[in-house]
Amino acid sequence: GRTQPTKRSLYQSSGVNSSKITFVEVDFNTEHWLTKLEASGFDSSRPSYFHWEGVSYYLPREVVSATLRDMSRCGRGSVVALDYFSREVVQGTGLAENALLKRVVTKLGEPFDFGLEMSPPARQHAAEWVADIGLQLEEVATMRPERTDRSQFSGVLIASVQ
Repeated sequence: GRTQPTKRSLYQSSGVNSSKITFVEVDFNTEHWLTKLEASGFDSSRPSYFHWEGVSYYLPREVVSATLRDMSRCGRGSVVALDYFSREVVQGTGLAENALLKRVVTKLGEPFDFGLEMSPPARQHAAEWVADIGLQLEEVATMRPERTDRSQFSGVLIASVQ
């Protein structure tokens, strides 16, 4: 991947001390991320914070769900923060901006794959999805105030291991 070298370079050029950061590169489609983390010293029995940003929408739904299911098996009190797009954005349906974004990311060679149902009530859809996976929804923030006449564009959810 291109992501890991870019992140390391940004840390270095910004002057951030990353000497205590363990970088673990993983292809979520072909490798088991938790096994790779544990091989690098991660203790999955301890409470952890997973900041999973900018990743889920590029993966198939099954991979996203399996990854979150693994997180749900980590130490009690673990928390995951995840950003996501609506299904309409991923499919390029609904608003014109959804179709435009789909065309742009596809042309860039990074097409979206996963999106959540975000028709009203968006929070309820997120809560049901994470509950099916084994997590407890703590918070949902959406890009726009919820309206009954349209789906949300994107959101961020925070869920925990009970």
